Amino acid sequence: MAEPFTWAVVATAIAKGALGWVGTKVMDSLFNTRKPNYAQLQAGSIKQIAAVLQKALEAERLQEATDKLESLVRNIENYNNAPSTSLFRLHDAANDSLDLLATLASLGYLGLPSYIVAAGLRITILQELHLVTGDKGELLNVLLHIRDSIDECENSMAKGFQMFREMSTAPAKSIVGWVATFNGKPILGNSRTSVLQQQKEMSDAFRKTELDPNETLYENVLHEWLGIRELTIERARLAGLEVPRDLIVAPNFQSWILQTGTPLHVTDDSFQFCFADWNGDGRPDLVAIKKNKTGSNSTEVHILSGASNFQSWILQTGTPLHETDHTFEFMVADWNGDGRPDLIAIKKSQTGSNTTEVHILSGASSFQTWILQTGTPLHETDHTFKFLVSDWNGDGRPDLVAIKKSKTGTSSTEVHVLSGSSNFQSWILQTGTALHETNEQYQFIMADWKGRGRQDLVVINKGKPGAENTEVYILSALSGYQNYILKTSTGLHGTDGSFEFAMVNWNRPGISDLVAIKKSATGSNSTEVHILSG
Repeated sequence: MAEPFTWAVVATAIAKGALGWVGTKVMDSLFNTRKPNYAQLQAGSIKQIAAVLQKALEAERLQEATDKLESLVRNIENYNNAPSTSLFRLHDAANDSLDLLATLASLGYLGLPSYIVAAGLRITILQELHLVTGDKGELLNVLLHIRDSIDECENSMAKGFQMFREMSTAPAKSIVGWVATFNGKPILGNSRTSVLQQQKEMSDAFRKTELDPNETLYENVLHEWLGIRELTIERARLAGLEVPRDLIVAPNFQSWILQTGTPLHVTDDSFQFCFADWNGDGRPDLVAIKKNKTGSNSTEVHILSGASNFQSWILQTGTPLHETDHTFEFMVADWNGDGRPDLIAIKKSQTGSNTTEVHILSGASSFQTWILQTGTPLHETDHTFKFLVSDWNGDGRPDLVAIKKSKTGTSSTEVHVLSGSSNFQSWILQTGTALHETNEQYQFIMADWKGRGRQDLVVINKGKPGAENTEVYILSALSGYQNYILKTSTGLHGTDGSFEFAMVNWNRPGISDLVAIKKSATGSNSTEVHILSG
C-alpha cells in the first residue's frame, strides 16, 4: 500500500481545487465569446498540479517517474516563456506525460494516486495543444485519454479491492476456540460470530484509512473527467468531427446476455416487477406482483424461475392484501433475516395513519402472514416519490429509500432513507443529489455497483419520445450521491412506460447487470426479459 501521506497530499489538493478546475476552466473558455489567454490559463493549472504530483512521487520514492515529471515541467516552463516560438516544447511535454503515465500504470494500485494526478495533467496539456494549434484532432485525443485513464483507474481499483478482500481468512475451529486472520494478524474468539465481528472491525478500520482516500480521490476526479468528456464531445461535434462511439460510451451495458419471452402474457400498469432469489438456488427470480383485476380478488404474487431463464413458475399465490392501485408500490427483500424474501407493500396515500405506511408479508409463509404494519415519519406521498428497499447502512436490515423526484427544497432529486432497524421510524439520510429534478422519464434503482459494500443510486433515463438510446447514470454512495461514477448510453434504444428496469447479478458475482422488462407491444406476445451485461 502507498504511504497514507501521499494520499493526504493529493486529497488536500483536491479539496483546494487543484484538480477540480483541470479542464473545466479550459473548456469554459472554449465556449466563451472572449479569446482566452492560453499560456496564462494553462500555466497556472500545470504548475499547481505538477507541484502536487512532485510531492506524491517524492513520498513514494518513484525516481523514474520523478525524472519524467521534471522533464515535463521544464518543457512547459520553456513553452510558457515563449509560446509562439517554442510549440515543440509543448509537444515534448505531451510525450513526457504519456511516458509518465506508462510508468505509473505499471505500479497498479500502488501508483494510483499519482496516476490520477498525472492523467489530469495530460488532459490539460492536450487541451492546450488544441487551443494553440487549432488542431481539432486534439479533441479526440482528449476523449481517448479520458477513456484510457478511466479504464486504467478502474482496473487498478478492482485489483486494490481484490487484495483487500484477500486479507481476510475464514474463521476456523481450533483447540483454543475460533481463529481467523486479517492482514496476517491472528484473531481469536470463543465463537465464530465474535471472530467475524472482530475481523469486520479491523477490516472497516483498514478500509477507512487505506482504501477510502484513494476511492474518494478517484471518484472526485472521475466526476470532473465525465464533465470534461461531455463538453469535449459537444465541442468536437460543433467542429464537424465524427466522434467514435467507443469514446462516447462506457463499456458497460452495451451487450446482451439474455433476451427472452416468458410464459407471462403481455402486462400493463396493474403489474409491478422486481427480482429476488426466491428458492435459494443462487439465481435471481422474476417476481410479478399483480395488483388488481385478479382471480383471487387480492394482490397476487407470481414468480418465474431464474434458473429456467424465466420459463417455469415456482410460485403463484393470492395474499391477504386486497387488490391495490396506484397508491401502492411493491418490492421484495428479506426483512426478518430468515433467508426468505418478504413482500414489502408501501402505501403512499389514503392511509389510516395519515403517513406513508409499510406493510410486510412473510416470505416463509408464502406471503400469507403479516410480520410488520406501521406508519412512518414520512407524510403521505404522491407520484413525485419513488420507493426502494436497500440495506443502506450495512446493518443487515433493509432500509426504506424514498426518492423525491420533483418539487424539492434543493431543486434536485433527493434521497431520504428510513432505518429498517428502527422499523422505519428514524431517518439515517436526507440529502439532495447531483441530479436535477426528474419526472416519469427516469427510473431509480439502488445497487452495489462495484461490489464494494455501498448502495449507489442508479438512474435510468428512458429518454424523451424518439430518443436514440436509454441511458444509465450512477451516483456514488461514498460521495453521498454528489458524484457521478458512470454516465453512458446503453445498447438499448430509447424506452417508454412499457418498460421497467432492475439490476441483478445475472452471470458474474459482484457485477450488476441491467434488466429491462418489456411489458407490452412485444414480438413474442409475452412479457419479455432483456439483460444487458454490466
